Amino acid sequence: MKLKSLLLGSVAALSFGALATAADLPSAKPVSYACDSFGAGFFSLPGTDTCLKIGGFVRADYLVHQNNAGAERWDNAKTINLPAPGGLEATLNDTYATRARGQVDIDARSKTEYGPLRSFTRFRVDTRSDNTAGLLTPYYAFVQFAGLTAGMAQSQFDFLTYNWLDSYSAGYTFSDRQVNLLAYTFTAAGGFYATVSIEDQNFYDINASGLTTGISTSRSDGPDVVAALGVKQGWGSAQLSGIYGQQSFINTGLASEQGARYGIRGGLQFNLDQIAKGDVFAITAAYAEGNSRYLGGIDDASFLVKSVVGGSGFDVDGIKGFSVNGGIKHFWAPNLRSTFAANYAQLDWDNLVKTTSLGGSSATYTDSILLAQASLIYTPVKNLDLGVEMLYGKREGFAKTSATTSQNRDADTFGAIFRVQRSF
Repeated sequence: MKLKSLLLGSVAALSFGALATAADLPSAKPVSYACDSFGAGFFSLPGTDTCLKIGGFVRADYLVHQNNAGAERWDNAKTINLPAPGGLEATLNDTYATRARGQVDIDARSKTEYGPLRSFTRFRVDTRSDNTAGLLTPYYAFVQFAGLTAGMAQSQFDFLTYNWLDSYSAGYTFSDRQVNLLAYTFTAAGGFYATVSIEDQNFYDINASGLTTGISTSRSDGPDVVAALGVKQGWGSAQLSGIYGQQSFINTGLASEQGARYGIRGGLQFNLDQIAKGDVFAITAAYAEGNSRYLGGIDDASFLVKSVVGGSGFDVDGIKGFSVNGGIKHFWAPNLRSTFAANYAQLDWDNLVKTTSLGGSSATYTDSILLAQASLIYTPVKNLDLGVEMLYGKREGFAKTSATTSQNRDADTFGAIFRVQRSF
């Protein structure tokens, strides 16, 4: 009995001693990896001074598309086909299309004595109903430091990209170009800034198949030069930008000829939080000569002619055009919003030889496109969007081949998209 009491007493003493020792130890503090200085969502990489943020989305699009060409239609089916909403491809024989898209953003930042050091990479992958399955390709890949931007980034000529409205289709004539560039931005007090950028013009270029008859190829003679002035303040933002470049055209059996290409763009964006938080209205306008892509997303064959054959010689005469775009985003409730937008673009050029639509005849030619859209997007839970968008588009072409001969082409289109998107 004495032995049992002694053992129990020893165990109790040891337990009490262990508890007392544990109580004397300092409590471990939870480790925090948050990087509050760069905003929400950033976390620190252990063992480094780098803060990282990972985001993106997974999206599914379902398109119903009606193209009314009529008897008077372009000779090439790809030419008459107005762009389907949201970049989805639908041929004259198809009335629907689908697409699944995944996007991943990687934003890495760290503090230095000269300001933040940043690198940003965006990858996208698409699968579409036209049997196109894209690999994981970079959409952005750039470094920023002390006002310098280097890599694949948004063209500094752009003001609003086509996704500024959360619209699926309205941005066909909003300029949205990702190019390899080297840019410097000087930021002044009051939100004013000035940017100079050297940009690879091949990202705005076209292949030889888009050129007029007799011109075998085109050659880039150097990068495009971009300059922009702008301001960002509480009321919104504004920007005026210009772009200039040179390009040579080579005709079979003839020496190359050089042509200038340039454009100018202005834009205004107004924050309308006094109506509803998150409301925005914006308008942009652009004029360009020598390259229709300076006007926005005008990519297809009938817009890609940049030179002419004049008389018996070889001449270069760039196309001229303008675009006007405007839209508004309105929140009916914090989880319900709409977008409304309209876009118009027109191209004009003289003495054009274009076999695909005019049978090789020289002509004074005008091509225009009008798009209008409206959408309703519902967010039932955070980071999930369910939306539907309606689109109307009309395209017209007029060619005067002589004083008494002219041709007219026109087509219109209706479309609707249903979208499911989960962001993270």
